[in-house]
Amino acid sequence: MRADRRHDASDDLEGRDARPPGARDRDRILYSEPFRRLLGVTQVVGAHEGTVFHNRLTHSIKVSQIARRLAERMIHDHTEAGTMALLDAHGGVEPEVAEAAALAHDIGHPPFGHAGEVVLDELTRARGCTEGFEGNAQSFRILTKLAFRKVDPDDPPGLDLSRATLRASLKYPWLRALDEAQQPIAGEKRSRKWGAYDSEVPDLDFALAMEPAGAVRSLEAEIMDWADDVTYAVHDLEDFYRAGLIPLPTLAQDLDERERFLTLACERSQLEWAEAEEAFERMRLLLPTTPFTGAAEQLGAMSVLRSQLINTLLAAFAVPEPGSDQFVRRDEMIVAEVLKQLTWTYVITSPHLSAQEYGQRRVITEIFDAFCEIDVDGKAKPAREVLRSPFLDRALFADCPPARRAADFVASLTEPQAFQLHGRLTGHTPGSVMDPVI
Repeated sequence: MRADRRHDASDDLEGRDARPPGARDRDRILYSEPFRRLLGVTQVVGAHEGTVFHNRLTHSIKVSQIARRLAERMIHDHTEAGTMALLDAHGGVEPEVAEAAALAHDIGHPPFGHAGEVVLDELTRARGCTEGFEGNAQSFRILTKLAFRKVDPDDPPGLDLSRATLRASLKYPWLRALDEAQQPIAGEKRSRKWGAYDSEVPDLDFALAMEPAGAVRSLEAEIMDWADDVTYAVHDLEDFYRAGLIPLPTLAQDLDERERFLTLACERSQLEWAEAEEAFERMRLLLPTTPFTGAAEQLGAMSVLRSQLINTLLAAFAVPEPGSDQFVRRDEMIVAEVLKQLTWTYVITSPHLSAQEYGQRRVITEIFDAFCEIDVDGKAKPAREVLRSPFLDRALFADCPPARRAADFVASLTEPQAFQLHGRLTGHTPGSVMDPVI
């Protein structure tokens, strides 16, 4: 059941491949073009900012490492305790599957991170795709439909991953919740985050046809999700302290600034003041007390801080009895949330980043609109000769709405490609006729 593949595709290595199914899935993802593309996609700040900051690729590699080690620890601890039946009750766990899901978890993120995701959701809905756009649903679409693995890309489509890996990749194993007017429901989590579009319902049903049944995350999905939280909470703290954007020395020593931060963090995250303050106090003695200068002692101290935070947060993960969704101790969940709020307060909400996002929205909007012109009234437009997409001529997309194909195209671009293509379409940066458009 776990090892089944929906298309049961024949493979030249079948019978001669010693890798377990999860390892084959991991390798297919690792060698796929959508995974490699993450090098040019924003994590928090633009991929063009340089090597100081994590991009989606370096982030995903670290998530996969933590997910694998956490899965290995679960197996070791439950084997020692004689409680493997508890893991089986949650559908089982395989380190390769957890690692594969972690490698794939951000593969559907469009250029410019969250800003790109929001504008693509608005654009697709405005052009008749009521489901809109969501990075997690796009990831599932890439894995099951868009990625190329065979000479005939539609036989089978996507990477044809095992059922266990598809299930583990579903952080939100449900479709988007819409009201009777096909509008998102205010305050409803399933309207904000979802894991698949209607076009991938057969693949979603296939993935969900294993324990745990229904719209419940598998154990490997829970591991992947916590590894994701831990990874970006810790590396964002390090990135933006080193860049001078998160004032850790001031927060460690200035009570007024600390109270200002905690007030904003509680407003944004709905944490209680007392628990947020307690979580910060747990971290305060670990924080650096001087601005980052690149001194050897600071680099060593940051390495120690990173290790301590990761070990503390990972130790909080435990497998509960079936029926419970509390996989992480609340105290450490709050620590992770406070760490993430540091980035929100001092980086994501800053005017500098907001100004960048304004321009990024325009780039995505104008490329999307140009692509949608291709099939207006069923007639090919000149843009078709400019915007050559590998998705256009696939039989798989014969009945696919232009807005969905446009979203697929835009979401497949790196940020340098998006800027280059936008410059050509607008005439701002014509480039050279000797260079490919994408």
